[in-house]
Amino acid sequence: MSMTARVSPPLTTRHLGSDGKQFFTTVAFWDCECRHDYIHPYTEDSCPRCGAHREEQPDSIVSEVIGQLGRETWQTVTYNAILSFVSAQKLYAGD
Repeated sequence: MSMTARVSPPLTTRHLGSDGKQFFTTVAFWDCECRHDYIHPYTEDSCPRCGAHREEQPDSIVSEVIGQLGRETWQTVTYNAILSFVSAQKLYAGD
């Protein structure tokens, strides 16, 4: 029996800045156009203050998410994303 594996997008993506330093972005959050409090969870479609829409905005930089929301929030989001991914894989595999 042939089985095709489903691949989910990674939670984070590594980038190399123009200064040669690496940074990571995450699909779990996105940035709006506001000067402050510009990080939104993926579950919000738009920013109520500036009107920016998620699909037209960049993913958030992980270090900025941690800075604005705190390490505990980031760890919770990461943990929940991993659980969702593992659950989906088990469901798909029939376990």
